[in-house]
Amino acid sequence: MASFTEALQLALESVRFSQQELAKGSLVKFSIEGCASVMREVHFLCYRHTQKNSPKIVAFHEWLIEECKADGD
Repeated sequence: MASFTEALQLALESVRFSQQELAKGSLVKFSIEGCASVMREVHFLCYRHTQKNSPKIVAFHEWLIEECKADGD
């Protein structure tokens, strides 16, 4: 993101990757009246179907769900 804020002065990026710059004010969100932000899932937990019941997969999945719930608090 530093190259955007220092050289290009423009970024089309996920807020996830620009949180620090937005918080510092070195980047600001450009909005257009009548246009909504695009919100969609961009990360997926993938594993082989034969490993669905693997203790490691199950434990990681349960941990991930709990972390996501905690992040929403």
